[in-house]
Amino acid sequence: MKPKQIIDTIVEDLNNHFVRKTKAIADMVRPTMEKIYKDREGHMDTRIAFPITDGRLRYAVPVELQKCKDSDCLEIYREFAKVALFTTIDDAWREHLREMDDLRQSVQNATYEQKDPLLIYKLESFQLFSKMLEDINRDVLALINKSGIAVREADSNSVQEAREQKAKIETMLVAVDKAYGIMIDNLKAEQFEPLGLRLATDSEIEINDLRNNIREQEIHKIEIDGSNYQSSVYYLDTVSEIERMGDFIINISQALDK
Repeated sequence: MKPKQIIDTIVEDLNNHFVRKTKAIADMVRPTMEKIYKDREGHMDTRIAFPITDGRLRYAVPVELQKCKDSDCLEIYREFAKVALFTTIDDAWREHLREMDDLRQSVQNATYEQKDPLLIYKLESFQLFSKMLEDINRDVLALINKSGIAVREADSNSVQEAREQKAKIETMLVAVDKAYGIMIDNLKAEQFEPLGLRLATDSEIEINDLRNNIREQEIHKIEIDGSNYQSSVYYLDTVSEIERMGDFIINISQALDK
């Protein structure tokens, strides 16, 4: 196989790997993003930070919600590729400038060896620049290929967060249980009273407020510190199921007024 064919094969494999990685990231975050689209409807021009890591460094990649939705979440890893490229170039360029400063100091000694300092500076600076380009290409490819969505480990912070989520779910269950008690009282009443409807309506407002507050807080965590997406999906799904259960109970009380 000729060198050009080898290069073309490697480039094709890298492109295919990038496409697979982009799709895998999109599949991972899509369930949570569907909920965020609904909650942020009318504010789709805002950006959300996605936590991506290579196992050593963590990157907060900002992506506009509308672009994320239009691309079916594929825009996330594409944006990360840009972040990886610009970050690597920035780091490499600063290191290159430091090496050039060192080179300027070292070529001064060439005069003692009866060599042309300017010629040596031109040759070695070209070699340094060529090496910088090679390092950038290698480091960008390595970073893109081994990075993925950051998943939180079970540390003390995540344990505390789980406890807080559990407490909020229990608060919602208490509100639903109260709505159930009101429904039973309304069913037992010989004649439906306006007070029963008012109590049922108040319970509905309480449950909806709890749900909305929980959603807002969880989405805010995702936007700010990149909370675990799959954990957020399960948590918000549980909250939605409890809220639906409360709606069903309250609808029975409201139906008695018709």
